[in-house]
Amino acid sequence: MEKSKHKRFFSVKEAAVYSSISTRVIYQTLKERGIRSYRVGRKIVLDIKDLDAFIMTNEIKNSDQVREILKGKLSGKRKTAG
Repeated sequence: MEKSKHKRFFSVKEAAVYSSISTRVIYQTLKERGIRSYRVGRKIVLDIKDLDAFIMTNEIKNSDQVREILKGKLSGKRKTAG
């Protein structure tokens, strides 16, 4: 059986290298339950799919996108408040 070229599960240190996010930030995010993790014995591992999903949800918006988001939130509040 041929071994896959890419790993599916990373240690915190490997996840930090893969994502260019510091281990400190990864541990903090794990503590806040921002990324799903698994414990195997004493080792914490992260699924590459969960790490990618976390990164993708933190997209930087341009000013036009931010205005549209805020406009939608403000109009929603006005409808429920009145």
